[in-house]
Amino acid sequence: MAEETQIGPSIRAQLAKASPVIGRFEAMILLGFVTGRSRENLIAHDEEEISEEEIMRFDLLVAMRSAGTPIPYLTGSQEFYGRHFHVTDAVLIPRPDTEVLIEQALLVAAPKPRIIDLGTGSGCIAATLALPGSAVTATDASSDALEIAKGNAEALHAPITFAEGFWWDAVAADAVYDLIVSNPPYIRPDDEHLRNLECEPIGALTDGIDGLECLRTIVA
Repeated sequence: MAEETQIGPSIRAQLAKASPVIGRFEAMILLGFVTGRSRENLIAHDEEEISEEEIMRFDLLVAMRSAGTPIPYLTGSQEFYGRHFHVTDAVLIPRPDTEVLIEQALLVAAPKPRIIDLGTGSGCIAATLALPGSAVTATDASSDALEIAKGNAEALHAPITFAEGFWWDAVAADAVYDLIVSNPPYIRPDDEHLRNLECEPIGALTDGIDGLECLRTIVA
């Protein structure tokens, strides 16, 4: 009977252990997060040993990632438009595609615009558009999401007015804005892609009807 291979406490050994499970790139992200080291540091000092506590935390994160939990939920951070935003499973993970919305909004925004971001989630859109001279309002029906957004706005020194409620119900009926932005739920409930998004808040992904109901409400 072959002897069980012992995995040592070195950075190299831990990466070798996790890479077949989640891939080397993601293994380095998680090990860097656990140890507070950069990718470059991990590579340059891969012979160094890490503590038992760090190994236990790393093993847990690798197991959670292997089970499907997205990396940003494990590290609590996701980059968007060149800045890092805190995220939890209360909000959608910001995606590079949404940066196109920012680019288009900046193209059409008037000087010193009044902007409203409906369904702000992590607040990544609102905080990115909160440029000097602009007045930004961000809404969400989820109080948990608003707490995340408020924290991100504070960390990034982005002046934003927050309001809780479903779409336009969150603000006064006579409120006027120069620019309305939103990344609302738009996936049909029977779309096969939802199976790959089970860790994210379902209400931020689909309206449960046809994927267009939230857009109808916003436009109306």
